[in-house]
Amino acid sequence: MAERRRIWGAAIAALLLATGLYLGLIAVFTQSELRDTPNRAAFFASTLQAELDRLEHLPGVIAHDPLTLRTLIDQVPAPLEDYLAGVQETARAEAIFVLDINGLTLAAAGREIDEYHTFRPYFREAVAGGSGRFYEVGLEARAPGYYIAEPVRDAAGTVFGAVVVKVSLAAVGRSWADSGALLLATDASGVVLVSSRSALLLGMTRELSAYDRRQLTRSRPAGDTVLHRLDWQEQSGDRLALDGVSYLWTQADIGYEAWTLHLLSDERALRTRAQLWVASALAVLLILLILAASLRARRLRETLAASVAEQARLQAVLDEKDRAQRLLSEAEEALARQRRLAALGQLSASITHELGQPIAAMRNYLAAEEIAQGTLPGELAPPLTRIVERMQRIVDQLRSFGRSPQIEQTTFDLAESIRRALALVEHDLDRDNIALSVRLAEDVFVMGEAERFEQVIINLVRNARDAVAQSTAKQISVEMSAEGEQAIIRVHDTGPGLGGADLAKLQEPFFTTKPSGEGMGLGLAISEQIISDLKGSMTAQTGADGGAIFEVRLPLA
Repeated sequence: MAERRRIWGAAIAALLLATGLYLGLIAVFTQSELRDTPNRAAFFASTLQAELDRLEHLPGVIAHDPLTLRTLIDQVPAPLEDYLAGVQETARAEAIFVLDINGLTLAAAGREIDEYHTFRPYFREAVAGGSGRFYEVGLEARAPGYYIAEPVRDAAGTVFGAVVVKVSLAAVGRSWADSGALLLATDASGVVLVSSRSALLLGMTRELSAYDRRQLTRSRPAGDTVLHRLDWQEQSGDRLALDGVSYLWTQADIGYEAWTLHLLSDERALRTRAQLWVASALAVLLILLILAASLRARRLRETLAASVAEQARLQAVLDEKDRAQRLLSEAEEALARQRRLAALGQLSASITHELGQPIAAMRNYLAAEEIAQGTLPGELAPPLTRIVERMQRIVDQLRSFGRSPQIEQTTFDLAESIRRALALVEHDLDRDNIALSVRLAEDVFVMGEAERFEQVIINLVRNARDAVAQSTAKQISVEMSAEGEQAIIRVHDTGPGLGGADLAKLQEPFFTTKPSGEGMGLGLAISEQIISDLKGSMTAQTGADGGAIFEVRLPLA
């Protein structure tokens, strides 16, 4: 209970510490931001001012060029257009155009010659003999631009037209956006003229007065576009909310037509910084606590190390004992099985010796009688013939099981041996309408006795034949391939599979799943003994699509 109270007390203390640290950092970061933002705002204001001032004298230079006045008088614009194009490229102006006294575009570079500018304030101011200035946003690309106009006079001072240079402010907005800051410049009426967010262009930070509305309607800086009111809420002298987000607010005068630059610093960034600092502090505290806990636990680990080592030693002894007991059980089981097989082998040898001669005599008597009666083999007494043949098969199986072979180690061609074995059972498969598929790799050789291996193939194929007897699709496939240092033989049928029995049970002598009288259960036992003599292995499983798959692996010669 006391331990739980200590844990809760430490958690509450850590929470209070983190909260106090977070609030303190918010205050520190806010004050730091408010100290730094005036300089940043002045810097961004200077970039806009520099862009406005960069081409301020260019309209006057072009207006004083004799070619400009001569073009306005002669109304032949081609030479002047070439001149304007060169000046535009050199000065990097967005557009330069010359208007006649009626406001019609006579020559231009960077824009179409397509419209009158009579209603534009910069034209009216220029033809009145002064310098014209005007801000406008392109309707299609929403690209802000600033127009500077100067009159074109002759020597007597008569005004013949005006030269207008358009300064693009879009590059300023893009550079502001690249800085990552939220910036906007407004005119005296609070309309956004340049911004790092294009969506804020022509937004109103406050409701317009009647005078401002008349002026905007008259000058049409946005053409037919309707100005929209921004969600702009001034909270204090250094804070405002835009679209529901709270910002630190810093202003700077641009010094040009009463424009104002607004630098908005998202307070969420300050809170994020504070959270990172708090998280870092808590991480350091947690590391220190972990180090203290690890030092404390070190002694306990050292104390328990000896006990753990002793337990490991005892467990290793027990594991070794269990392994030895398991090996002993397996050896005893194998020895018992060998004894059973040896006893069965001796019994089988005795039975085959005692029954072999009587059965042979019966076959000879039947054959002699068939010859005397002039009948074909097996037609004199079919039931008796079948009984004798069955007795002979049983004796043959017992003889194979009980035989202790002296294997002559010779190298034989596996594919040829399989073909010879299949040739002995093809008649039975054709009679029962069973399709046989054979795929054998060539030039695969193993060491052993070919005749005994063929007996394995015959046993497996006969078992497969019996398995598919009641199946709709009667198919047996025999495949042989070489993988690495082994030859692999697979016999796959479309029967019911192993029915849950494992291979060890199937290999027990006299165990069979066939009906009574259909077999003695020695085929797989004999096959397993032959494969073992060939230093191979045999496995069995039920295939994914049904049917039994017997796989034999033999070492390559």
